[in-house]
Amino acid sequence: MQFELFIAIFLPIIIGIIVYMIKSEKLRNILVIACTALVMLSSVLIVHHGNFSLEMGQLGSLPWNSIIEVLDLALGLFILYISISLKNKNLILLSALQVLPMFIFENFTGANLEINKVIYADHLSIIMNIIISFVGTLIWIFAIGYMKDDEEHKKVYPSRQNRFFAIILVFIGAMNALVFSNSLIWVYFFWEITTLSSYLLIGHDGTEEAQESAVRALLLNSIGGVAFVAAIIIAYYQIGTVDIQKIISSKSSGLAMVAIGLLCLAAFTKSAQIPFHKWLLGAMVAPTPVSALLHSSTMVKAGVYFIIRLAPTFYGTRMAFVISLYGGFTFVAASLMAIGQSNGKKILAYSTISNLGLIISAACIDNTTAVAAAIMLMIFHAVSKALLFLCVGTIEHGIGSRDIEDMRGLINRMPFTATITVIGLVTMLLPPFGVLLSKWLVIETAAKNPILVFMIAIGSALTVVYYTRWLGLLLSRSSDNETIKYEKISGYIRLPLTILSVTAITISTFITFILNRLIVPAVTQYYNWLGLVGMEGTIEETYGSFSLWPVFLALGIAFAGCYISLKSQSGFAHPYMPGETSKSYKVIKINGKEDALPDLKVRNYYFGGLLSEERLTPWLKLIATALIICAFGVILL
Repeated sequence: MQFELFIAIFLPIIIGIIVYMIKSEKLRNILVIACTALVMLSSVLIVHHGNFSLEMGQLGSLPWNSIIEVLDLALGLFILYISISLKNKNLILLSALQVLPMFIFENFTGANLEINKVIYADHLSIIMNIIISFVGTLIWIFAIGYMKDDEEHKKVYPSRQNRFFAIILVFIGAMNALVFSNSLIWVYFFWEITTLSSYLLIGHDGTEEAQESAVRALLLNSIGGVAFVAAIIIAYYQIGTVDIQKIISSKSSGLAMVAIGLLCLAAFTKSAQIPFHKWLLGAMVAPTPVSALLHSSTMVKAGVYFIIRLAPTFYGTRMAFVISLYGGFTFVAASLMAIGQSNGKKILAYSTISNLGLIISAACIDNTTAVAAAIMLMIFHAVSKALLFLCVGTIEHGIGSRDIEDMRGLINRMPFTATITVIGLVTMLLPPFGVLLSKWLVIETAAKNPILVFMIAIGSALTVVYYTRWLGLLLSRSSDNETIKYEKISGYIRLPLTILSVTAITISTFITFILNRLIVPAVTQYYNWLGLVGMEGTIEETYGSFSLWPVFLALGIAFAGCYISLKSQSGFAHPYMPGETSKSYKVIKINGKEDALPDLKVRNYYFGGLLSEERLTPWLKLIATALIICAFGVILL
């Protein structure tokens, strides 16, 4: 397995360094494509092999643990240097609060940080590796076609593509290393690499807005970094190890549970949960491949992955109860904020925050089926959300706007991209696709908590509103004269969009296989039982069952009926105006007098005053902060 791990972790880092140094665009593209194929292959081989654990030993005469400690110090000092150069006092303080305690802890306390199995792969980490290695690398391919047009559009000269590709390659390598690491020290190191990478990627364009958003991302994630460092130190002195598997199997209480709570806090910042969500909204200024990476398959998923990983340590506790409420609150609050947006990327950003909140909530419900639903939602959300972000970026290059109101009738102007976008929205919205199925399971298992059920139900209803509104705009027409146009699109863009759309449908079709092969083993490894069974197209749960094939059939019939109905339409329905309208729809006659038809602009209502970010955000932050404080409060009671 060492060869497969080398490909998954070190190859992207090595290729990233090479890409940074070479000038040939053609050679760079070849290297990125080759790395994509090899990383995907390594993931397939890891799945085939199954669970494993490894001792890393030494590199030459140096133990790997010592190498990671040195690299971690160098990384921390570099982030501190960035903070000083930015002259941001808060960032300097947060950076120092990470570097100094870790340096003292690792070098002057005599702590024994060596563990037997530093690499540990179970079904949960293998699931994450699949998501990272397939969704993340498809974003690499998309970036080949996208970044050239993006730089031409933004008049970026000289090109910064080498730097961009180097960072996103290293980013994926670090994520794979993070999910396979069994040492808190190792996880923290790769965790901070993703923080630094996000800072560099968000600020890629070099504009004032991009720089402000990048600094915000670094600042908020540094809060999580400080919490992570404090958790490592407390966990070592209370539990006696930094071995994650031993921490999970220990009966944590008192200060040890405070360490677990701090790790959850670090995960909240990484997953952009309220009140730390602003950094993810700011990431929209970055090129679309960055948004797709941060929002779907990598950065934010690290946080929810870590909470699912740690969930057995606080399963059934009062802290778990409060965190489940906190996740449910984020789910409904972010869904509410998405209602008030017309910016496509911003809708997707709030939707991401919302779904991550639901995953966190599900992982902390006192029911193993909910944990399975959290893992299921993590898989399906990663694929569909990556697809949607890539679609919005493609649309923005095509029409010069990311406002969904400007996407009215896009099915005629950009038929391929609009169709793929519709597929992405449908897989996020309708049954029997995995996202909605996961929500059904969460509601079923939260039945004993009426407040949580209410929040999830309301959040799901709000999701229907903002996604169906978008669907309607894509499939509508703005005039009788609109004809379907041929859409010229790069193969580098077309291929990832096609693969992701097919994958989004396929994984829902074979959901029972995924459930039995990956999700059930991931849950039963840490919990005594799982009241969830998948067989022959049916998901059976303690409270009921869900048959997939009849719903797929009904959905197919519904789409066929819609297609026939659209094809048979004889004309375009114009808005009614008072008076007598001429056949050209350009003149109206009132009391026998003709007048020109005024220009009309039909637009959805976005509740600008009621649901404005300026009005709601302070209150949402206050409630979310109170819930986080309560989570720590119940530990000490």
